[in-house]
Amino acid sequence: MILNKALSNKLLPFCDIQLISPLSESEVYQYLEENLEAKKALRFNSKGKYRRAFEGELKGINFEIRRTINYQNSFLPKIIGTIRSSGPNTEIHLKMRLPKSRLLFLGVWFAMILLFLIPNLVSPPETEPLIILQLGPIAMLIFAYLLSTIAFQYEVSKAKRILEEIWHIETRN
Repeated sequence: MILNKALSNKLLPFCDIQLISPLSESEVYQYLEENLEAKKALRFNSKGKYRRAFEGELKGINFEIRRTINYQNSFLPKIIGTIRSSGPNTEIHLKMRLPKSRLLFLGVWFAMILLFLIPNLVSPPETEPLIILQLGPIAMLIFAYLLSTIAFQYEVSKAKRILEEIWHIETRN
């Protein structure tokens, strides 16, 4: 691996959340199951509403889900979770990340921009109008990074809010 885990978690769109629900472990599991439908390759829904909030699968105390939406969103996080009893409450550990195909796309995009940028940094252009050859790729890198992280965090907050509602978790501001 090129980056160590701590650094990659800071640079890549990733979220690690610990939720505490007042429900029992079986109730948490039941409420998730009630709001979960099987993963489908293609969705056709003319009304724009789905019966269930999430799609995916439960594997014992673990689950892999994502929010059901009626539009395409490349920054929709994959949610990997574990449900575990903790005294009178239940702990739900969530890891949210982009699907590997989206990370691969972003990696290729960044690599192509860097391949264009590096030669221009090593031997800078002689004339000032060609400075755009250096600033353009830098701006594209910043834009791509901000777009992916902001859009991802927006989707994380939506998924977290829905899960908190499902599991009767009160948030404190």
